[in-house]
Amino acid sequence: MEEKNVEISSRIAGLISGYLSNRLSVKEVQELENWINNSSANTTIFKRIMDEKSLEEQGKMLSNLDIETDLLATKAEMSFTAIAGDRKHLSLWPRFVAAASIILIVGAGLLFYLNQQQEKPLVHYANDVVPGMQGATLTLANGRKIKLTAASEGNLVNESGVSITKSSNGQLVYEIKDQATDQGNIFNTLTTAKGETYQVRLPDGTLIWLNAATSLKYPVSFTKLKTRNVVLSGEAYFEVAKDKAHPFVVESNGQQVQVLGTHFNVNAYTDEPSTNTTLLEGSIKVIAAGSAVVVKPGQQASFSDNRINIEAVNVNAVVDWKNGKFRFKNEPLSSILRKISRWYDVQIEYQTDPDNMPTFSGSVSRFDNVSAVLKMLEETSDVKFLIEGKTIKVQ
Repeated sequence: MEEKNVEISSRIAGLISGYLSNRLSVKEVQELENWINNSSANTTIFKRIMDEKSLEEQGKMLSNLDIETDLLATKAEMSFTAIAGDRKHLSLWPRFVAAASIILIVGAGLLFYLNQQQEKPLVHYANDVVPGMQGATLTLANGRKIKLTAASEGNLVNESGVSITKSSNGQLVYEIKDQATDQGNIFNTLTTAKGETYQVRLPDGTLIWLNAATSLKYPVSFTKLKTRNVVLSGEAYFEVAKDKAHPFVVESNGQQVQVLGTHFNVNAYTDEPSTNTTLLEGSIKVIAAGSAVVVKPGQQASFSDNRINIEAVNVNAVVDWKNGKFRFKNEPLSSILRKISRWYDVQIEYQTDPDNMPTFSGSVSRFDNVSAVLKMLEETSDVKFLIEGKTIKVQ
């Protein structure tokens, strides 16, 4: 049994290392998130790793390990230089600078570190708010609602020749069981509340990530349909299965996104100033207000005031929400706080003019309590926050 525990911990060590160096696959991010949410002890361990403040503290920890500490310290310093050199404007990177030294610790080394960390006392914040989690509600065609957070793994329901299953990693999976059945006029809706995120794999193989406060309506099968139409409110990331004969169409806030098979993100929250469609690979066409534009990889189409504007963007900053991070690039505080409001399910109350506040660049883990995220913002500006219940006051 002990050997199995070591093996599991070594796997988690590798996932945490990959997370800190931003090199995990989508599947690995999900695996790490499942481990973090599996118990309060796991959440505490992960948070303590992310909370390391200085390379000096990391060096003390490394010196206690039976590994090549000199080499690790040198590489950690190189990581520090690389991160520090990438700062622009006000940055949230300091929290990750020290953590970069962990990425070279493997298996038993990190296992020793985690065991030592469990002996440290917890730090509690008054009126703190925990981060969101994996969860959603599935509404079937007959109106029945299934809370996926509480649902057991395995088959949930068979609807009109389609099997709907909750997988072991918390993904909702559709599978056609009867090709002869006409399911084109049968729709399901997957909805995440504030503080929830979820994934769904449609029967054509398309994989979709839903951000918090998002709703996606879709046919349970595309077999009898000429186009694969879905309706989005909120934000979602799409990896569309290729099918030239059946274009995939995303409808949201007065626009359509047409694709044959590609990776893209649509932010269509009603409280945002524009609907933003960002392309990572492939090609898409955005249609709105009688206009149509073709978007290339690395570009974002913004639709507002009946106009579509195209600009180059940092795609990592746009889609890192699905990888467990908040990543900002010269972003206004009001925009950041809207994201915080959805993920932590809190209200934002301004006691000062948000238009006079600075922009921010950097990255913060979405697995932290809200106090840790706000503290990073405070450390890089004169802005102060007060948490009162489920309300964040901006001073």
